[in-house]
Formats: sequence, C-alpha cells, structure tokens
Amino acid sequence: MPAVRSAGCRRAAPPSDRRPRQWCPHRPGQSLLLSEPRTPARHPCPRPPLLYGAVSHCRRDPSSPRGTGSATFVTPTASARIARVNPSAAPFLRQLDPPVADALVARIRRRIVPKSQFILRTGSAGADVVLILAGRVRIVIDGADGREVVLAILGPGELIGEMAALGGQRRSANAIALDDVEAGYLRAEELRSFLAEYPDAALALIRMLIGRLVEADRDRVDLATQDSVGRVSKRLLALAADHGQQADEGTQIGLTLTQEELASWTGATRETVSRALRLMRQLGWVTTDHRRITIHDADALRRRCGETEWR
Repeated sequence: MPAVRSAGCRRAAPPSDRRPRQWCPHRPGQSLLLSEPRTPARHPCPRPPLLYGAVSHCRRDPSSPRGTGSATFVTPTASARIARVNPSAAPFLRQLDPPVADALVARIRRRIVPKSQFILRTGSAGADVVLILAGRVRIVIDGADGREVVLAILGPGELIGEMAALGGQRRSANAIALDDVEAGYLRAEELRSFLAEYPDAALALIRMLIGRLVEADRDRVDLATQDSVGRVSKRLLALAADHGQQADEGTQIGLTLTQEELASWTGATRETVSRALRLMRQLGWVTTDHRRITIHDADALRRRCGETEWR
C-alpha cells in the first residue's frame, strides 16, 4: 500500500481512495483530502490561525463547536523547510510558541490593504507595528537620484515597522503591498506591553533583528565582491526559498517581479540583470516567462554565488 508523506509523518492511504491526502498536525488520525497537491482543503480542526501561507496551521470557523468547524489547511512552503536550517530566517510569528503566537494575534487589529497600496510610509511616525498575516510586502526606500531601491520582500508571519515603533523614530522605508495583504496592526505601547509579558517573544524579536542585520552585512559584502551574475543568483535562490513552488521542471518562483525591481534589489541596472538572466538561460540554469522565473539547476546557482544554503 503506498504511503503518503505529510507534515512530519507517514500514513497509509485508504485502499478505496488513493487521492492525495495530508494529515492534520493538531488532530492525529484525521486526514485532509486534497483535490491536487498544494491546494487548500477543508477539514475539522480545533486549531486557530497563526500564520497563513508559510506553516501548517489550520483555520477554524469560530462559530462552530470545537473540532467540528471547517478549516483551511496550508501546506508548508520552501521557507518553512529552510527555516529548520536557519531559525533566524523563519518569520517572526513562526518563532513563537503557539500560546504566545495566539496571544499576539488576539491583540492585533486586522485590515485588508489592496495591492500596490502603502502599508507604511517613509517619514511617518512609528506609532504602529504591522504583522503580515497574508500576502507579500515590498520594503523599499527612495535613493538620492529618486530611484526606488528594494530592501526586502516579506511574506506571512513577518513583523514590519518595529524599529521605528520601539525606537521612537520616524520610518526609514516604505512598505507596499505586492498582493492584497491582510495586515495586523498593533500600537507601539501594546507591543512593548506584549514583550514585557512574554520575554520569549522579545528574544524572538532580537533574533529576527540580528538575522536582518546579518543579511544586510552579507549584501554589502556581495556588492563589493560579487559580479552581477553572482548577485542575481543569490536573489533568485532567496526568492525560491520564500516564494518557490515545486514543479516537474524545477522550482517556480511564485512572485511577479519585473527586471527593474530585481535590479534595484540586486544593486544593478536593468540592462545588467537582463544580461545575467540571458546567460543563465543559455546555461540551462533558469527559464523566464511573463515575469516568472523557473529554476532548473539550483546547485549551479549556489556554486555561482558561493551559497551553501538557500537562506
């Protein structure tokens, strides 16, 4: 009988129904029927939502009795697998213990931010922090010549605006919704109260800030020592780790990104990035199609940029 692997366990598929199934991590023995791989399914689960799109959590209808409501199961992404190698690379919410994460989510004020709209603006007061619940956010800053420079692309579970909120400063960057984003807002004083009540959350915040500082240092080193092909290779690996989806032909980066945006994130011109991608296509490392990139040879990209892991 074929076995089906799910979140950390292996179970036998029922003889009468061999369609793909995954097993609820919070209710052992209860399965989720998936119509196709990576497609959300509905099933009974008492677990409230903690993070959408990046970790195996379930969302139950709060009006239903415990264990009987319908819930959405989300398959772990590549970032969840990479986070097991480097904990500081995990989104902030995933670094918290479930009761602590529940306490944080219970305090936030939810809001839907439409695609391309500002979530945070440069120069505004740091009165709030924002927890990304769904969707992706582009962190950008305007350069001296007026060009927009991409600092990061963040997804579900990430915390943004914390430095201005905790430091009592003006915001130094813009946060713009790449998709329709579900955001959770928390006032600065509420965040300080939460961190005082839950010291482990403060440690997780420190780990997150250290991880971002280390990544910024690596970017500066890469800018001084790597050529454009090496820097683009590193960005593609990071995008694949955070937003990649496995396909028969390789890893598809499920993020619409223009060459100009990739160039500003890489520290190069659009023409330079275009030449780097053309070389990668000729070598068979990647293919590109309508702003989407598929990685065929991740090992070659790692060797080219000197990375041992995707993050």
